[in-house]
Amino acid sequence: MEWVYLYFKAAAIMLGGWIYQKRKKGKVSYGNYPLFLCLLCIVCGLTGIYEEQFGRQDGKVESLERNPVGEGSKELSLFVEVEGEVYPYSATIEEQILTAQETAQLLEMAKKEVEAVILGENESLECIMSSLHLPQRLQEGLVEVSYRFEPEDAVTEEGQIRWENLNESGELLKVTAELLCQEQQQIHTFYLNAVPKELAKEEKMFREIQKHMEKENAAKGKKELILPKEAVGSKLHWFYEPEKNHLKILLFGVLCILVKRLCQKKQEEQKIKQREQQLMMDYPEIVSQLSLLIGAGLTMRAAWGRIAKEYGRQQKNGHGFQRAGYEELLYTWHQIQDGVGEIKAYEQFGERCSLPSYRKFSSMLVQNIKKGNRGMQQLLDEEAREAFLQRVMRARKLGEEAGTKLLLPMGIMLVLVFIILMIPAIITLNI
Repeated sequence: MEWVYLYFKAAAIMLGGWIYQKRKKGKVSYGNYPLFLCLLCIVCGLTGIYEEQFGRQDGKVESLERNPVGEGSKELSLFVEVEGEVYPYSATIEEQILTAQETAQLLEMAKKEVEAVILGENESLECIMSSLHLPQRLQEGLVEVSYRFEPEDAVTEEGQIRWENLNESGELLKVTAELLCQEQQQIHTFYLNAVPKELAKEEKMFREIQKHMEKENAAKGKKELILPKEAVGSKLHWFYEPEKNHLKILLFGVLCILVKRLCQKKQEEQKIKQREQQLMMDYPEIVSQLSLLIGAGLTMRAAWGRIAKEYGRQQKNGHGFQRAGYEELLYTWHQIQDGVGEIKAYEQFGERCSLPSYRKFSSMLVQNIKKGNRGMQQLLDEEAREAFLQRVMRARKLGEEAGTKLLLPMGIMLVLVFIILMIPAIITLNI
């Protein structure tokens, strides 16, 4: 009854809170929820009192229903009243127990069922060609069954037939089924005729080889295992598995291609880098020569053509080396001669060289052609001075890089010198 008192206590608290809220008249309002909860607790308390007083009379029982056979036992929570005192009691109700006649009838039916279900995908007991079905319970779970076969190694626990342990023409298997229903036990014996399927020639061959190998492995005192020379009427020739050199060749070829590709990429990057360095080296000279020729009164087109022709003449006569900056200048002059507009030729010159200084120089030429050649001389002079300063700075940087690259060879030489000096001294001290 303690829980009934808890309901009434909660109802009193809710009612007191609702009255306090109504008197306080604060800003926070919970509506009629406390009153509703108070009434709910009162109803639950009254219901509990009714169940305690009159529920036992309505729930009186004199017998308990048992589970059918096979469903197991069950547990029920009951109350027993003795001289006005009520005590809880946990009752265990076992399942129904069959009579001896019912048990014997179930076992007889299980005998017929086991002969039917054990077939699996086979058609009859006289022709067993595939795996067996071995259920652990029969008659809807009321009868337990266990199996024993003779020969013992003829069938696995899963029902797979071990054909390698049977005769090639087939064999009669004895099946002993132990049936158990409640406390009664019966043994049912019947026979199966295991008939092997017609094997393919390859399967027969491998079966003969396997038997020969097992026989050779079981022989004692032999240092060598003799391989069979004949199976299913055909001669056998044995070889070691050949080495898979084609895979090695393929991997080696792929590796060579990757290495070659990396080397080509490295060479291309090196060529691009050398070309950019050569362009930067030629840039101050090109700008300086254009500045001198324009200062002498030539137009930009005439000065460009004169420098290009002179470089082309030297290359034709075999004097000097190819220079990237002058090659691009000569190519631009050929474009102008072929009818390409001067502005477009200068723009493409800057794009082909792709260096910031050449792009700036190309843009400067195009702007001055559009606006006129006024002030061109001064712009070229400033650009030439800036280009020579950059060339000096680049030369210093290359010198520093060269000095850094020489540190490793110098370190190796220092170690060699120490070795040359120390070895004779060590030999002398040992003597």
